[in-house]
Amino acid sequence: MTELEFRLGVSMVVGLIMLWPLCRIFTRIGKSPIWAFMVFIPILGWLGIYLVLVLSRWPSLPADVTEAR
Repeated sequence: MTELEFRLGVSMVVGLIMLWPLCRIFTRIGKSPIWAFMVFIPILGWLGIYLVLVLSRWPSLPADVTEAR
């Protein structure tokens, strides 16, 4: 096994592990879970995911949760 094959394998495993939590996060903020599949684009995909999550408007917490803080 070459180093390139090993790195691609590790990248695929990490992508598969991160896919489910990212789908849940995107669903909760009101975006399409398809955005989570950008995890399989090596560098630009992660950058795109971070930008979408940072620049998106997240739903507000319920009033009872904010009063407890």
